[in-house]
Amino acid sequence: MNNLNFTPTVQRTLQVLDEIIFNPNGVSLKELMEKIEISRSSLFMILNTLKSIGYIDQSEKRGRYISGPRMIAWGLGSRSQNTGMDLLTSFYHEAEIITLPETLAIVVKGDAGDCVVLGQTEGEKDVRCVFTAGQKISGASAAGIILDNQASIETKKNGFITAIRGESVDVAVPICTNGDNPDAVLLYSCPSYRDVEQITEEVISSLRDMAARISYRCGAQFYSPWKDEVSRQVGETLTMTESQVEALLHSPWMARLACVKPDGSPHVVPVWFEWNHGKINVLAWKGSKWADYISENPQISLTIDEPWRPFRRISINGTASAFAVSVPSAFEDLVNRIGDRYLGSKQNPTLVAQVETAFSINISYIKGWKGI
Repeated sequence: MNNLNFTPTVQRTLQVLDEIIFNPNGVSLKELMEKIEISRSSLFMILNTLKSIGYIDQSEKRGRYISGPRMIAWGLGSRSQNTGMDLLTSFYHEAEIITLPETLAIVVKGDAGDCVVLGQTEGEKDVRCVFTAGQKISGASAAGIILDNQASIETKKNGFITAIRGESVDVAVPICTNGDNPDAVLLYSCPSYRDVEQITEEVISSLRDMAARISYRCGAQFYSPWKDEVSRQVGETLTMTESQVEALLHSPWMARLACVKPDGSPHVVPVWFEWNHGKINVLAWKGSKWADYISENPQISLTIDEPWRPFRRISINGTASAFAVSVPSAFEDLVNRIGDRYLGSKQNPTLVAQVETAFSINISYIKGWKGI
């Protein structure tokens, strides 16, 4: 088909975006119909497509159309070496991996001493905090304090700040795309009437881990907010608790699998995995030699580790067996789950075709450490 046939649709899509970008309060369907020469069905198709991929949004159901998180992210990209799109993509990927009970947003510094919401994932409770892409937040908020580098010594030591914002309680955690200077914030928000004790140490730990991984995804070689020398120090080796090991196993790091070749020599390969009810499932891509090796000798070892302090790591020994397919779709479901874990929910649809087989590992030994 001649690509020129798509030209009118492209032009009208750009017109729609122009109208929305240059009308911060949004535009209605009627206003768009009046300004753009287009049929109602074609306009709906363009609007629904742009909305589904995050470039536009609606203020409420059947409300005015406004800029969506991805359009706002493109605009922020010109102000930073690490674009808003990088931050937003990393944020949504992380939010898919770690489920939190309340609303989570990513916030960046605005132009007028305030903060701007880049995107959000809402909590599941009936009454919850809600942000909109492009929403302004006061510079005096928890996020603003971090982004203005006004954090107290205690905040810098703890790595987060908790504060009241209107009728909400916010927990703000810095994202540092260069490793130490906060240039974005993870904002965890819940209604203030709820028991604040629900903001547990486990939730805060998950937020800090997520902020570190987003920083890492955006190019940071380490995660040490405010150049905090305490966080840079490496403590003595300590054994991780069962819950700490569980949390690291659910983080999106690859594992290194060690097996034995037929000639007795070792073979080590990075693998994608999932932790599922006390077992580990791993994928073998097409052409993977190690799949043949462990079919002959199922004894394997795995290591999982993080690239920054406090240098958490897990060592696992076990026996690998072919992934049991209980129903025809089980293998495809496994590949898609692991694909979501590493690539996000919009992974390459040909991923299943790239996987040769999968193995489940029955664990005989597992232990985690942190420090050196």
